[in-house]
Amino acid sequence: MVTAKSPLTGLLGFGNSGGFFGPAMRNAGYDHMVFEGKADKPIYVLVSDEKVEFREAEHIWGRDSHETEDIIRNETEDSGKKVRIACIGPAGEKLVRIAAVMNDKHRAAARCGIGAVMGSKNLKAVAVRGSRKAEIADDTALKGLSKEAVNKIKSKPEMETLSQFGTAGVVTLINAMGILPTRNFQRTAFEKAMNISGEFLAEKFLQKNKACFGCPVGCGRGAAVKESGYEGEGEGPEYETIAMLGSSLENGKLADVTKANYLCNRLGIDTISAGGTIACAMEMFEKGYISKHDTGMELRFGDEKLVVELIDLIGKREGFGDALAEGGFPLAQKYGHPECFMGVNKMEIPGYEPRGAKGMGITYMTSKRFRT
Repeated sequence: MVTAKSPLTGLLGFGNSGGFFGPAMRNAGYDHMVFEGKADKPIYVLVSDEKVEFREAEHIWGRDSHETEDIIRNETEDSGKKVRIACIGPAGEKLVRIAAVMNDKHRAAARCGIGAVMGSKNLKAVAVRGSRKAEIADDTALKGLSKEAVNKIKSKPEMETLSQFGTAGVVTLINAMGILPTRNFQRTAFEKAMNISGEFLAEKFLQKNKACFGCPVGCGRGAAVKESGYEGEGEGPEYETIAMLGSSLENGKLADVTKANYLCNRLGIDTISAGGTIACAMEMFEKGYISKHDTGMELRFGDEKLVVELIDLIGKREGFGDALAEGGFPLAQKYGHPECFMGVNKMEIPGYEPRGAKGMGITYMTSKRFRT
């Protein structure tokens, strides 16, 4: 869990991520870290059993999250102690308000623009390595309770589907329920939902399941796309990414959604806010509120190859990407049509249509992330 005042909403901001960074931080002896102020120049912090080090990071400033992890790991791993790294990509460095903090290359603490907060502090990464063990009062009792919990999780009928198809396995169900955001939430079902489903992902791109620390489910998707123009390997996409970079943009090509997801991970961008912001721009363009003079390109729902291009521009703050990097609400407000922004208190809502999923609607209204 990464918390900060959100540069996107101005309110309490937090993003959470799975993977292995959290347990590794605990093994180094820490439950919580607080970073105050701003470094004079780019740095990364190395936390270990023995000490905390502040190291220069000018040589990795500008690198994407994958390159950053590889470089820091080469510089810090020794004595067989594995290093876990949480870092920002170019988006965080350029203070993109929808920037994420990445760990384990493909895991994102993404919401609220917390990656931009790290960037504002010149903090490129936090690396942890440790060998401390948690003190357990009754090891036998804990192991028994843990085994009981795992058995209960595995007994749930939905766990088989989640393990087989990942969170993407709910795409067709959400579509059938009429709560799949489509065309910037103008519609609630997508005719190409099967083409971006977990079943399609498992058939075409899945290499192996991946699990976070201690998880018996393994809903992560280790995937590879070999289709020309969309090549890439990584993890995902998850359901929210598919909804916001897929159906909400009327993008029915899973290879494109997957490539867009990988690019977001490398640049360090929240896929939910990225999709919501792009969808907002597309609606304004198609309604004539903005023009090619403003954007430099045609913005049309269903233009599959456009998504990756726009994400690249957001991460680099180039061209129209500089306006998109501010998030959907400032974009819509700038051009006088905030009604095209689908969000609460300046942050894009995730991939559940609140008019159909009323419980989610209440959550959007009452979540600490969205409340003043």
